[in-house]
Amino acid sequence: MINVLAALAALSSGLARAESPMLQLVETWPVETTLDQPDIADAHEVWLEMIGGAKKSVDVAQFYISPNPDAADRADLVLEAIYGAAARGVKVRILADAKFQKTYPDDLKRLGEAENIEVRLYDMKPLTGGVMHAKYFLVDGEQGYLGSQNLDWRSLEHIHELGVRFAGFEAVSGLRAVFEQDWALAVQSKVPRPSARGPEVMKWRDSEAQVRFVASPKDLVAEEAWDLPHLLQAIAGAKSSIRVQLLSYAVVGYDKSEWHDLDDALRAAGARGVTVQLLVSNWQKSPSKQQVVKDLTAAEGVEVRFVNIPDHSSGWQDFSRTIHSKYLVVDGRWSWVGTSNWSKDYFYGSRNVGLIVESPEFAARLDKLHGDIWNGEYAEVVDPKQTYTAPYQDHKAQVEAAQKAQ
Repeated sequence: MINVLAALAALSSGLARAESPMLQLVETWPVETTLDQPDIADAHEVWLEMIGGAKKSVDVAQFYISPNPDAADRADLVLEAIYGAAARGVKVRILADAKFQKTYPDDLKRLGEAENIEVRLYDMKPLTGGVMHAKYFLVDGEQGYLGSQNLDWRSLEHIHELGVRFAGFEAVSGLRAVFEQDWALAVQSKVPRPSARGPEVMKWRDSEAQVRFVASPKDLVAEEAWDLPHLLQAIAGAKSSIRVQLLSYAVVGYDKSEWHDLDDALRAAGARGVTVQLLVSNWQKSPSKQQVVKDLTAAEGVEVRFVNIPDHSSGWQDFSRTIHSKYLVVDGRWSWVGTSNWSKDYFYGSRNVGLIVESPEFAARLDKLHGDIWNGEYAEVVDPKQTYTAPYQDHKAQVEAAQKAQ
């Protein structure tokens, strides 16, 4: 394990010199790429600072937890910070998806055996048919973090991710209510829905932003807090530009049913003259996923680009070297940063969370991030006439060719 005490001391000495804004963008950029945004803080450093400053409680919700089994890494640092918080008397609660726990059981087991740490596995399938896909944590019930990062070694070093740290009362209360609801649902079958939280003003760098907490799935949130209607309303009202970045995009769900709400909204926006730009991972090149973006990019006013992150110098890594961020910017004024990819399952079946931010300054920063990737060396225009192969297919073909050559 990495010595987390030394890392925290070095980190806190730098962070203490600057006042943290109430709303802060947080990224992960794949090492050995040019995707770093120097003015956006790195997730593992922000997480260490938040957990290291905890005095009473740390509540963690994660799809899964997976440090590198072969080498110490950034996920190890975060886990050591959690153990350290518990050792100094902080109450730690960790909520993880029950299905994925079967894939990555070891660290959750060790965490559950530590003093002052309680772990619960959350099976959402009997409730809504989905999974606990949200990724967030709360410190002392006073500040929160949510975003696309899993507590995973690949997520914190080899994948493009985006999240937000925040300290607004309404947003933190909303996130805390969701955690308490799911914490209870992990051991019982019925819990009242939390009330919706209203918008509030937060400080964003040198400006102010109106921020609202939202969540999914539909059946576990108050109507005003459900994220999907807010996304659809923003897209329907777009006048000039829509910019989106996602891991995946689909109109056919895991249950094989079709759902076109977001797809129809983007198409309608493009048809009325709005510039629509969608970035998706090159995982979308898989045989079952590429047609939907080829169809979409053929629509009027809509362009889709894959993002191809090159392999690390150490070689191929499963489930890595990709973009995983989830955000939307409309007309340079309205933004959403969350944990949902865009298909029906994420909004109707699975737990996800997000923040809606109304601020031209905040939107401009996301637009710059999107533009840097859109116009950068890793973006590839989707050609409706081309047949693509996904990275795992290319890797498999290379392995098979190498075996034949031996």
